[in-house]
Amino acid sequence: MVKLDYKKLGLRVGLEIHQQLEGKKLFCNCKTEIIDEKQVSPDLEVKRNLRASAGETGEVDAAAKQEQLKEKHYNYYFYNQSCCLVELDEEPPHPVNKEALEISLIVSKMLNAKVVDEIHFMRKTVVDGSNTSAFQRTGLIAMDGFLKITNSETNKPKRIGIQTICLEEDACKIVEKTSNYDIFNLTRLGIPLVEMATDPDINTPEEAKECAEKLGMILRSTGKVKRGLGTIRQDVNVSIKGGERVEIKGAQDLKMIPTLVEYEVMRQQALIKLKKELGKTISKVKNNKVDLTKIFKKSESKVIKSALSNKGVVYGINLPNFKGILGRETCPGRRVGSELSDYGKVKAGVGGLFHSDEFHPKPKYGITEKELSEIKKKLACKEKDGFIIIADKKEKVLRALDAVYDRILMITEGVIKEVRMAKPDGTTSFMRPMPGAARMYPETDIIGTVVTKSYLDKLKLPELIAEKATRIKDYGLAKDLADLLAKKHKVDEFERFVKKFSKLKPAFIAETMLPKLLHMKKKHNLNDEQMKKLEDEKNLEKVFEAATKAGVGAIEDFLLTIAKGKTIDLSKFKQVDNKDLEKEIKAIVDKNKGAPFGALMGMVMGKFKGKVDGQKVSEILKKFVK
Repeated sequence: MVKLDYKKLGLRVGLEIHQQLEGKKLFCNCKTEIIDEKQVSPDLEVKRNLRASAGETGEVDAAAKQEQLKEKHYNYYFYNQSCCLVELDEEPPHPVNKEALEISLIVSKMLNAKVVDEIHFMRKTVVDGSNTSAFQRTGLIAMDGFLKITNSETNKPKRIGIQTICLEEDACKIVEKTSNYDIFNLTRLGIPLVEMATDPDINTPEEAKECAEKLGMILRSTGKVKRGLGTIRQDVNVSIKGGERVEIKGAQDLKMIPTLVEYEVMRQQALIKLKKELGKTISKVKNNKVDLTKIFKKSESKVIKSALSNKGVVYGINLPNFKGILGRETCPGRRVGSELSDYGKVKAGVGGLFHSDEFHPKPKYGITEKELSEIKKKLACKEKDGFIIIADKKEKVLRALDAVYDRILMITEGVIKEVRMAKPDGTTSFMRPMPGAARMYPETDIIGTVVTKSYLDKLKLPELIAEKATRIKDYGLAKDLADLLAKKHKVDEFERFVKKFSKLKPAFIAETMLPKLLHMKKKHNLNDEQMKKLEDEKNLEKVFEAATKAGVGAIEDFLLTIAKGKTIDLSKFKQVDNKDLEKEIKAIVDKNKGAPFGALMGMVMGKFKGKVDGQKVSEILKKFVK
C-alpha cells in the first residue's frame, strides 16, 4: 500500500465524542440501565409513524426528508424498570438532571472552554425512529476550549481546539431493522450524553487516535461516566484538498480510528480522480430502466431466483463508458460499485445490485454467459459500456435505480458531503445526506438554566487519571499496575489502604486489589455476587487486616473465605515458628533429594497452606539447596 502524504493532501480531521453518564436520565427520574431485550420481554410494545417537520429556518432537513421517504413504521419496547411516559413522548420532559448538568460543566472547565451564560435546549430533528418524539434534545454548554496532544511530525505539544461541548439525550437502542419497519428498545432513550466536538485541527490518523484517547481519559477522570462497549461513541469528520467533509459515525474501537481516516482519504482521492475522468461523459448516462425479468425466468442465480419467487422483477440500466470503472477500488474492500449499491440499499431497501465488472473475466453468482449476452443486447451496451441490474419488488427496484442514477450524476461533484457508517474492517458505507441547520429549532418545554460565575468557581475539578497514575508510581508500582488502578478509579482506596496498613508493601496491596481478584475469579470460578464481595472496600480491609496479623502467605485463603461470605478465623492461619519451619524444610529437602528449587518451594507452601511467608521459605530453602 502506498504511504499517504497527509500534509500534501491537506488532511483535516475533527472528532465528535459522545459519552454516556451514570445516574438518572436527563429529563426524568428513570434509571440509566439498558435492559437486554434478548433476556427480558418488554412490558409494553408501542407502534409509531414519524414525519419530518420544518425547523427554525422554515425548511425541512434533507436527512429527515430521506428518512420519511422510506415510509417505515417503528415499534418500541417499553420496560417499566427504565422507562416512563417521557420516553414514550406522552408526557413533557421534567427539569434537566442537575448532576448530569454539573458533570458537563466540570468537563467544560477541564477542557478550558468558555461556559455559556444561560443553557437552553434545542430540538434536533431525527425521524429515523431512534427518538419517539422525532427529535433529540441538545443543550449547548460551552465553546472555544482546547486540549494538548503530541504533534505527530515534530513530537512537540500541539493544541487542538474544542469547538463545542453539549449535553444531550441518547437515542433508542436498535433491536431489528427491516425494509418496512424497525424495532427499538426504549431503555437507552434519555440517558445523558456529554458531546464534545473538536475543531478540524487534527492532521494525521495517529493524532486522531491520540486526541480521542485523551478526551476519553478526561471524561473517565470524572468518575461519573458509564463504562463498557457502546457507552462512548466517536464520530470522525474527514476532508482533504479538493474533497468535502464526510462524517463517519459509530467508531467505537479507538484502534480503528487511524484506519478509518486512512481509508476515507483513499476513498476521497479515488472520487476526485473519478470526477476528472468521467466529469464530461456523465451526461451520456440516461435513467432508462429496462425490464430484464424474462431473461432470468430459468436463472440459477440464488439472488434472482429468490426475488422472482417473491413476485419480484429484474431491471437494469446501461452506463456508457463505465467498463472497468465499477470494479475499481476506492479503498481496500470497497469499489465504485459499492458507492452506487449503498444508495440503492439505503434509499430503497434493496439487498444490493450486480454490475458488469463483477462478471469479468467470467460470470459469477449463478448468472450464465448466455444471460450476460442477452443483458447487454437488451440494454444496448457498446464495447466500453457497463451496466447495473437490481432484482426485488418492482416498486423498490425502480426507486433503487433512481437513487443509483442520482448517485452517478453526483460523480461530477467528486466527494459528496454525507454521513457514513463505520464498519469493523475500517471501511464505511453511505447512511444519509449531511444534515444542516434546518433540523434545529427551540425546545419550548424546558426552562433555561442560568450559570453564574460563583457556581462555576465552586465546581471542583477531578485529578486526571494520567496524573494519578504518574503519582502513585512513587509507591514502587509498575507502570501497568499504576495505570490500571487509575483507570479503575481505585487510587483513593489504594492510598487509604497504604496509609492504614503500613506493614504491607504498597505493591502487594495494589496487586491484591485488582490482578489478584481476577486471578481468584478464574482459579476458583467465582460468580458475580462473590466478586462483588471481594471488591467491596470494607471486605478488602478485613483481608489486609488478616494479612497484617497472620502474614501475606495466606492471602488467597483470606479472599476465598470472604468470597464465600464467611468470617476469617485467624487461629487457622497462625504462623509457623521459624525454628520449626527450618526443621520441616530440611526434612522435605532430605526426602526429595535432587528436586528442583521451584518444586521444593511448592511442596513447602502446600504443606503449610498460608501459614508461612513465601519470602521466608525461599531464604531458608537456599541454605539447603544450591
